[in-house]
Amino acid sequence: MDMQQVGARLKALRKGKNITQEELAEKLGVSNRTVSRWENGRNMPDFDLLVQISQFYNSNIDYLLTGESKIPEDENIEYRIAEYTNDEKILITKILHRTFIAGLICSIVYIIGQFWDYSNPFTDFLRGFGMGGSTGSLLCGAIFTGKYGSKFRNTKKRLLSKFVLKENSNGC
Repeated sequence: MDMQQVGARLKALRKGKNITQEELAEKLGVSNRTVSRWENGRNMPDFDLLVQISQFYNSNIDYLLTGESKIPEDENIEYRIAEYTNDEKILITKILHRTFIAGLICSIVYIIGQFWDYSNPFTDFLRGFGMGGSTGSLLCGAIFTGKYGSKFRNTKKRLLSKFVLKENSNGC
């Protein structure tokens, strides 16, 4: 699945409805920057937002993700959703790796800062930055991988399964 093509489809649908990114963002409860990232192919909407977008444009998720209005007979929507889920997992993994690396760098800055001159205000800043960055990275990692992260993922799965059952019962 090509995020650039998905973004181009989202932009074309928005322009077809003759609304701005700000208006769409307000209807979906996100920022206009988020809509811009989707349309530029830098980010993908979450499952629940993908469902809202498809309903708003009176389209189906398959069209949003692939550009095809019908699912080929040798493929089903569950496969496409699994591919989308895999892409999302890869993105989350990249974010977690970058957060971990940033936290590691901040921890190293803090440890090295312990040996610097305490009378210099810049070294105090670096030590504080190192401590805050490493603590923030740990908290972000704990939230993403902990109970709240799993609750968020489970909510998305529930929404998606309801949508798939609805799509299949409509004969789409």
